[in-house]
Amino acid sequence: MDIASIVPINIVPDPKRYGKFVELQRSLLDLIAPELRRAFRSKRYADVLAFIALLKRSVSTVAALRLTLQVVAERFQHIISETAEAQESRRQRIKTLRDYQRKLDRFGILSVEEEQERHLLEAEDLAQQLATLQRETRSGSRQLSKVSDIVEQLDEMISLAEACLHKDPKIDRVKDVIAEIRKVEPRANILIYTEYVDSQKVLAEALHNTPEIGQVVTMSGLDGDKARASVTEQFRSRDNLILVSTDSAAEGLNLQQRCHHLIHLELPFNPNRLEQRNGRIDRYGQRLNPMVRYLFLRGTFEDRILLRLIAKYERMRSRLTFVPNTLGLSSSTDAAQERLLKGIMDDDAKLFKEDATLFDFKSEEETPVADEATKELLEEIDRSLKGFEQAAKTNVWLGDAGLNAETKLVEEAGEARKQGNRAESVDLSRFVVNAVLLDGGDLVEGDTGRPVFILRVPPAWTYGLDQLPGYDSDKRLIRLTTDIEITADPKGDEVGYLGRAHPLVRRALDRVRNLSFGGNSAANQDPRASVAKANVSEPTLLFTFLGRVSSRNGREFERVITVKTTREGDTLLMTSASEWSSLADPGKGVRTTGIWDEHFEDWHEQAQDRATKSAEAGFRPLAEQFTAERSKSLKSENNAQTEWLKKRAEEITGSVVSAPARQGELFGSDGDEGTSDTPAAEWASITDPSARLAAFASDRSRRPSQRSEAEGVLQLFRQRTHALERLMDLRPPEVIPLGMLMLVPEVNHGS
Repeated sequence: MDIASIVPINIVPDPKRYGKFVELQRSLLDLIAPELRRAFRSKRYADVLAFIALLKRSVSTVAALRLTLQVVAERFQHIISETAEAQESRRQRIKTLRDYQRKLDRFGILSVEEEQERHLLEAEDLAQQLATLQRETRSGSRQLSKVSDIVEQLDEMISLAEACLHKDPKIDRVKDVIAEIRKVEPRANILIYTEYVDSQKVLAEALHNTPEIGQVVTMSGLDGDKARASVTEQFRSRDNLILVSTDSAAEGLNLQQRCHHLIHLELPFNPNRLEQRNGRIDRYGQRLNPMVRYLFLRGTFEDRILLRLIAKYERMRSRLTFVPNTLGLSSSTDAAQERLLKGIMDDDAKLFKEDATLFDFKSEEETPVADEATKELLEEIDRSLKGFEQAAKTNVWLGDAGLNAETKLVEEAGEARKQGNRAESVDLSRFVVNAVLLDGGDLVEGDTGRPVFILRVPPAWTYGLDQLPGYDSDKRLIRLTTDIEITADPKGDEVGYLGRAHPLVRRALDRVRNLSFGGNSAANQDPRASVAKANVSEPTLLFTFLGRVSSRNGREFERVITVKTTREGDTLLMTSASEWSSLADPGKGVRTTGIWDEHFEDWHEQAQDRATKSAEAGFRPLAEQFTAERSKSLKSENNAQTEWLKKRAEEITGSVVSAPARQGELFGSDGDEGTSDTPAAEWASITDPSARLAAFASDRSRRPSQRSEAEGVLQLFRQRTHALERLMDLRPPEVIPLGMLMLVPEVNHGS
């Protein structure tokens, strides 16, 4: 797969064609820009959550903006005649909005219900603040230069929005982009993402009315599982389709088979959301060069701030293949709101400015920034990404998460892939079916040679299947396929992909691993034990065992041990499959009738005891060698991890001897940022790196990006230390019986 091509597409509305749209945008900023400045001056950053949400909708589509304005206007009419809102009510609303924002910062998406509630809460907050503004204006305590009556202003904006619904510059530009793609690739599938269901609906309708660009399908969190599966199947199996999707429907989709074009209708602030969107087409299995297009309205905060953030994200992703889940900011914090406000609160003076915006997403050269506010915000991002990149480049273990690509790791990955490809020669579906049948399940329909087959799983196998595609929990039926392209059967019912990571495969492996020979009679014998002819002089039992070393983290080392033993007590230990696999040749199998009773029933218990002791003795040196090597490696890694923490603590906080001076407050009365005679912070004398970073991260006089970097380093260190502790807790070796094969002399049973 090639590196994704990133194409920023700027949109400058032509005043002649989009005059109403330009007027709508200016009217909106006339209303809210003064409130943004007022909140910034008084440091009431919580007051702008809903205002910023309104700005984001205004650069998505006219339809999304109109709906929000209508909801705000309706609430405003009810609120304006009431008394002022109780402080507790507002506090709870702000708290809920911030909780939703924190979830977005962390995961990138909300559920449909959460998105709807968030929209209503933002509209309520806007209406309440506008009502307060209206009361202050009427009482004479506030003077508004551009807005005399908010009711009239809201009505005017709604009328403007209705007038330009069918002249939306972003929607028109999407049509143009699709037409450009179709000229080069007439049958190409195209994926379009938007943050809002309102924008999705109006865009899909506009594209439906332009039939020459191809069939349009949609997907959102409002759709059920079957509807989503149906759309996904269409998009993965047909050409000339356009899928318009919302973020709430993004998770878990693999659309790279027939699509390498992605269009972002608006620019998300959250890199988690970007990662999820781009990951639909830019992932393993993509055969073509992914083309990612970012649409933005020039002169708005999309152009001046968000596009620059995305450019930094894309540059970092091209170098590391992985980026932190925050670009140095958490947009739910006051610090983030402060910096974002500084960057956008003068948009009313720069709206749709004609200055050329040129971005090179691959070059390290930064595009010049005109205003200091945006420059300061981007510097915060740079410091955060620099610290993350240093951590990624100086630690081999971070490569496990995809943060670097050292030569050794690339070679190991290549070898692992080769082994995985060899393993694919195993008939996975037959293996699972046999294990299910062995435990009392049933092959209900089809067989492993057909595209889709249905299994009824045993009751003990149902755990963890509830949320899987194709599973009917009431009937314990599951529809499966080994063809990744198939997501539904001919009837339209959902089908699950049976890959090596499927729970049924893991359950079948455990069934084979842990099935042991037990009991004192043939009735309790492993039902898979069989008889084979072999080059032996007398009846012989072949026992197989699984030698295992585990840690608190799970299985660490496993080896199949085989012991061949006779009635007379002769035993032969075999630790390599090549030594005994020829004995299990299915072509030399014979009927089992009477064999057990005649040759093995009276001495198998003693033979099993001897074989177990031999297997334990044979596995012990292998386990000891592994344990010694593993312990040495983990101790070395733990020491390196401690040294890394010490080094990063010095890089972030300075040396213990010469601790840095405390930085002055951003809004301090004297305006200074700290001087050499400022007393050193308390953490400056702490020698323990972990405690030092923790104290530094809680020092609110430090810049948010510095504290965030310290917290990130501590979190990485604690996570890895915890993982190493679990790995170093190695348990005593164990030997588990797997099964048994009865061997009889070829001379007595034919050749």
